[in-house]
Amino acid sequence: MTTPTWEAVVTTPSRVVEDYPDVLHEMANLKYGAVIIRGFYAKEHCREVIARIEQDSDRFVTTKEYVNAEGAKIALRYIGPGLGQYVNDREGFFRESRIADAKFELLYRGLPDPRAMVREMIGRLLPERRVIVAHEEGVPYGDAVIRMMLDGDESALHRDSAMTYFKGWMVSQFPTQFSSLVCFQMPESGGELSVFKRRWTPEDDERRPKGTTGYTASVVAGAEVCTIRPQEGDLYIFHPEVFHDIAASHGARARVNQGIFIAASPHDSRVVTWG
Repeated sequence: MTTPTWEAVVTTPSRVVEDYPDVLHEMANLKYGAVIIRGFYAKEHCREVIARIEQDSDRFVTTKEYVNAEGAKIALRYIGPGLGQYVNDREGFFRESRIADAKFELLYRGLPDPRAMVREMIGRLLPERRVIVAHEEGVPYGDAVIRMMLDGDESALHRDSAMTYFKGWMVSQFPTQFSSLVCFQMPESGGELSVFKRRWTPEDDERRPKGTTGYTASVVAGAEVCTIRPQEGDLYIFHPEVFHDIAASHGARARVNQGIFIAASPHDSRVVTWG
């Protein structure tokens, strides 16, 4: 049986606001699976970022290993702490965020800063809003995460929702969340992001195998899917509160993306961003 496809908007930095001024709202309502903004970050800058990481990976890259429910060893490689790894460790999250600040400053030195560029783009798409980095009592979150996936790495079917999983944190106040990624490099094959037109329900957790970090494929059986293989320099944005996964990467090249979460306040003009 052929899986029905879910449309993605493909556009450019100069056309996105004019042609799709309500694209974030439309994605939240599941009209589109994603918006892909081609040529957002220059290819020569992408290659320079990759070269700097590869030349000094011991300085930039943190690797954490853990064992999943099936007993397999999993490694996460990243620059900047992802909030999801620190939900019960605020002190560790903010300590690692400040270490990451210095890493990003060095990594992007002399280049256009893609973190600031993403925030500027969100400000263009939400012109009545004020885009800020999330904070707790004035202490800023880490403002981005660079994730590296090597040969064989993949991401299980899951969803991201600060409102659900990070109760008590500042970002849990915001009910509609987006994920924005700048593609620096893709592997020779694989590494595609698949976003499924299927919202989470509490019953999904009841059917979830105990001790696992992801959901089974049956959760999204028959759902429309938007599959994205970004090009070098693309900015792509999707609504991560619906189910999504990342196919296994294959080849010598790593899959390298900068990720920033975005959420708009329902009560005031703030849009907060975090890694």
